[in-house]
Amino acid sequence: ELDAEVQERDLHLKVVVEGERQQRQLFSLFKEKSAKELRGLQEQVARQQASDADMAELRSQNDQLISSLAITRNQLNEARSQASLSTALSNAGVDFEQTIKDYHSLL
Repeated sequence: ELDAEVQERDLHLKVVVEGERQQRQLFSLFKEKSAKELRGLQEQVARQQASDADMAELRSQNDQLISSLAITRNQLNEARSQASLSTALSNAGVDFEQTIKDYHSLL
């Protein structure tokens, strides 16, 4: 009877030990999976941050180009105005270039 009880406890202990071993194994697999998922998420965040930085750089370049275009457009309009004025003055018999030189010499 004592042997039967010892065998029953021994069997119970083996079941408990095996259960704990399987639990540790499952926990280890869970940690590995979680670490892999975390690395994947960190990589996604890094790519998104790089994408956001690229987008900000592109916006900045776009703003600079728009500003440059506006300046160029203003310069073109000014040149057109000067050409129109020069043509009008020339048609009226006024030497535009000489008038500008005279104006600057007065300053």
